[in-house]
Amino acid sequence: MVVASQYAGNGGEDLDGANGGIGASSKMANVVWGTTDGGALTLMQEAIGGDGGASHGGIAGSAGIAQSTLTIDNTGVGDDHSELISALSSAAGGIGGDLLSASGSAKSGGTAAATVTLSGMFDVVAEAHALGGDGGSTDTSGIGGRGATATSRATATGGEFVEAVATAKGGDGGGATAAAGAVADGNAGGAVSNVSAIATGLGALATAAANGGDGGIGKGVGRTGGQGAVASGTTAEVVGGDTGLAQVLQAGGNGGAGLVGASGGDGAASTLVDAVSGTMSQPMARLGLAQVAGGGAGGNSSDANGGDGGNATSTLSFTTSNADMAVVAGAGAVGGAGGNGAVVGIAGTATAAGSLQTVTDGLFASTAQGGVGGTGVGVGGGTGGAATATVWVFSVDGDAIAQAEAIGGDGGGASGVGQTAGSGATAIAVAHAQSTAASGAMAGATQQGGNGGYGTLGADGGLGADSILLDAVTGFTIAGALILSQTAIGGDGGSASGGGHGGNGGFARSGLTFDDAASAAASDTIMAIAEANGGNGEADANGALGGGAEASIVLKAVTASSLVADAIATGGSGDAGGGDAVARAEVVGASGAEACATAHAGQALVDAGAAEATAIATGTDAVACAFADTSNTGGNSLIVSASASATAEGAGTVVAYGNAAIGAAVPDPIPDSNALAVVTGAPGMTDVDAVLDANPAIAAGFATADSYFAILAMGGAHNAETAGNQVVSSTINFTIDLSQLTAPGNLLIGFYSPLIGGAGFDSMTFTMYADGNVLGTSHMWTNAADAFTFFHDQFQDFGSISALDTDNDGELDLSFAMEILTSSANGGFFGGILVGDPPPSDLHEAMAAHPGSHGDANVGPDPVPPVIAHDALTGPDHFVV
Repeated sequence: MVVASQYAGNGGEDLDGANGGIGASSKMANVVWGTTDGGALTLMQEAIGGDGGASHGGIAGSAGIAQSTLTIDNTGVGDDHSELISALSSAAGGIGGDLLSASGSAKSGGTAAATVTLSGMFDVVAEAHALGGDGGSTDTSGIGGRGATATSRATATGGEFVEAVATAKGGDGGGATAAAGAVADGNAGGAVSNVSAIATGLGALATAAANGGDGGIGKGVGRTGGQGAVASGTTAEVVGGDTGLAQVLQAGGNGGAGLVGASGGDGAASTLVDAVSGTMSQPMARLGLAQVAGGGAGGNSSDANGGDGGNATSTLSFTTSNADMAVVAGAGAVGGAGGNGAVVGIAGTATAAGSLQTVTDGLFASTAQGGVGGTGVGVGGGTGGAATATVWVFSVDGDAIAQAEAIGGDGGGASGVGQTAGSGATAIAVAHAQSTAASGAMAGATQQGGNGGYGTLGADGGLGADSILLDAVTGFTIAGALILSQTAIGGDGGSASGGGHGGNGGFARSGLTFDDAASAAASDTIMAIAEANGGNGEADANGALGGGAEASIVLKAVTASSLVADAIATGGSGDAGGGDAVARAEVVGASGAEACATAHAGQALVDAGAAEATAIATGTDAVACAFADTSNTGGNSLIVSASASATAEGAGTVVAYGNAAIGAAVPDPIPDSNALAVVTGAPGMTDVDAVLDANPAIAAGFATADSYFAILAMGGAHNAETAGNQVVSSTINFTIDLSQLTAPGNLLIGFYSPLIGGAGFDSMTFTMYADGNVLGTSHMWTNAADAFTFFHDQFQDFGSISALDTDNDGELDLSFAMEILTSSANGGFFGGILVGDPPPSDLHEAMAAHPGSHGDANVGPDPVPPVIAHDALTGPDHFVV
């Protein structure tokens, strides 16, 4: 190892009105060298400029510059070739002189430049680091010194593993000192430009990082913090054999803070355009490219304007004709935060865009995140910065994968009663992937709204942003496999303390309609997913609402052998109420078709959201599945959770419908369904009375009931247009918290409103479970008339509820499962179920004197009773609950 460090002298400090001394410069060029015979050689060269001297009443001293240049060629030294050679060249400029006890300007920092060029036979590592000097400070009414510029360049060439690293940071601007009388503007940070790294080898890694200098501190009314400095022209390149990675990170400088009435400075923007590149020469090579741009944060102000955050833009387009090179690429952007203040700074936006064309496999990920809003000082918080991510990937003869993720910036905080934190920002994500071969293509887009800001000392939390994502993914293959996936996520509400209200979660909607017949070419298999997740309402003493979620997908194809569509909706949780969830999936195909809809309602303490799922599949071998669930988490709800699952299988068009709710009205009339499962936990008395009034035997059995646990509807039927066997099934589960019953009695179940579709069914099984144990008898019918009799105004008492809790956990899990095999058009069966519990014996006697009263527990809004609108249904009872 050979190390050489050169420290230039500092300028002297003046104490009586003279000028400060000038810092000396430090310049080094090739002052270290060495050889080894097959060993490891390390060379380090460091140049540091001297600081400028401070002046009390005169002129501050200038800072010394720093330059370090190192060039080493280890390829031509006879047989003495190092197995590993590494070289470091670094430079740090001096700090500008401070100006004290006088008006005027402090001095700028010293510039810095570092360069290394390194060649070897085997492994080679070259690093160049440059740091611009900071500007001097002042305690007068003047201005701080400007931060110095910096630049660096690293070039490495070798036969095996080769790495080149170049970094540079501009000096920070000077500003006011902490002295009581200091009133000054902060100066700008030092700019950084043309930082580059180039690596050539069998395996090559090139990294370039550049950061503009931060602005200096401003102090005093009417003054301002310094501006963050721009970084520009940062590049990285690899010339490799079988593997290579080129990566760039470029960030704008932060704005300087403002104190005692001064405003904060603005953060600098950052822009990257095609900053990374590479080529590979070996078969089956892999190339990686990644670039990230970051905007500088706005400077904070204690009592004036906060600075604006810098915008960030990262755009990368790469095309290769190399048939032996797979490419993985990424472009990222992060917006700068808005500065805090009495007027909050504007948060920076983020834009990331990618385009990739390859012969073989190609993957591109584009990611953007908006800046955080500024925190208000005596005012509301600022809105987060918007984010946009787009990506397009094209492969001639390989897999194409395109992924876009956009995250809106979070809202800024707020403090004090009457103030509201900032809202989260919106986001946009778009992705397209295509392969002109029988390979695969995948396009995925994730779009997330920003979270609301936090509220303290009585301020309210900010709102989570909505996320609406419609037809954001597209693609095609030529007889290959296509995957489309898009996810919309609502932002979470902001927290609150000191009596404020937490923010509500944002609404999320993901809607995707894709018809492969309209594509440039047809894919053989297609899987598509649309997912929506509502934002969570922030938990606090006052409670907040979870955001609703809607997911829908329509997938069509004529020639595809397999079509699979999933719609998944998850409502946000919230103490004051969970978000509703609605999922709908539809598939239309010539052969195999599967549509699944899943709806998870948002959890809540006592007011969980409702969940609805609808699945429709059309094909020669079609499957439709629907699942819906909901749950309360507060520990004081009679019904803890409820779920409904329905599945229909067969040729033609099959429809499955599931619905789960707690403490809500029974759903509106239900459309034609081949498989049906509906559960309404803790139903209102209007819904209960509708059942009891239409079914005298059940009414008699429930005459003294105190609690009604659930109303269920389940069953299924063959479709009308296609012959052949079809299987439909439905399952309903719900859990009762027995601690909410003052005196648990017996489990009562009423069966009512049977409907026979067409010629009925070939076979039907119906089983009930309590804590996993069969309740009563498992039934199997081959005659629809027998099932009709069982469900026709029948009441059963299944004994002590407490005894049914066999696992002794204080909760009773009830399940109802039905499966029907049908072979004739419209053939099937539907039925309704009422589940409840009688009161203690003394209340039983009191209510027996008033048989027309069914109790007043769990009163809910007037419902529209569900009706099965299916063709050729028969039976004396209409299906009402």
